[in-house]
Amino acid sequence: MKKVFLTIRIPITTEIESYLNDYKRYFSFIDCKWTESRYLHMTLKYFGPTSEKRIKKINNLLNEFVKEENSFGFNIVKLGIFGSKYAPKVMWWGIEEEEMMKELFYKIEKELSKIGIYADRQNFVPHITLARIKRVESKPFFQRLMQKHKKVEGIDIEVESLVLLESKRLEDGVEYLELGEFLFF
Repeated sequence: MKKVFLTIRIPITTEIESYLNDYKRYFSFIDCKWTESRYLHMTLKYFGPTSEKRIKKINNLLNEFVKEENSFGFNIVKLGIFGSKYAPKVMWWGIEEEEMMKELFYKIEKELSKIGIYADRQNFVPHITLARIKRVESKPFFQRLMQKHKKVEGIDIEVESLVLLESKRLEDGVEYLELGEFLFF
């Protein structure tokens, strides 16, 4: 069994690297694990532990699905957190085109139901995880910094494919292995 999920890969650009380096400097006082820039992605569907047989079915379905879809773009426009402002858990980027991304998500969910993979009960919130937060010493200072840096400009992402990834836990973090890439037409 492999831990599998469907993503949109986020390319590494000078703008993205610049933002990430700035965030690491601004938020150096928090205890967190930053996502390596090569692993930045937006998860569309988490499948969890998945058999090889089911992975083949998913691959076949996605190969057909992308033939009916066009490439598209989105803009990263905000910095946010999951958890409360008093107990933040995840720092993330949000996008301007949330409704468009949710529409894609629901189309994928509908297609997956044809092979017995049904929708999660969780709401889909399009986001790109930047850091997993363990502890924040100065919460008021953290909240002021989040407010100051909540607006993101100049990051336009062109999406030409979906990527099926396997997540492998390592001693010092995580590794993502590509199981399939599905190019839009």
